[in-house]
Amino acid sequence: MQNFFLVTSGSLAEYIVPQVCQYANIKQIFIFCASITSHADWALDYTDRLLMFDHPDDLLERLWLEMERYFREQAQECIQQADDLQEQAQKYKQPPCG
Repeated sequence: MQNFFLVTSGSLAEYIVPQVCQYANIKQIFIFCASITSHADWALDYTDRLLMFDHPDDLLERLWLEMERYFREQAQECIQQADDLQEQAQKYKQPPCG
């Protein structure tokens, strides 16, 4: 399953967010808007999945940090899987001949 970070404008978000927020593969929704307060009423229902920004640098910084966190979590899962496989392989290790 592919995972996504959704970035949208405030004007589109009011229509898009209710349609997509139930999908588990959308990790975070970022909204860039001129006025956060003008979107506060509808956005309160989605605060667990939604971040709003009125400055592009703030949005980009947070997006990069969330992506970093996501990829570090994925890397940790891969390391754990590799360790588990190594442990399984050790069960079949044969003593040296001779």
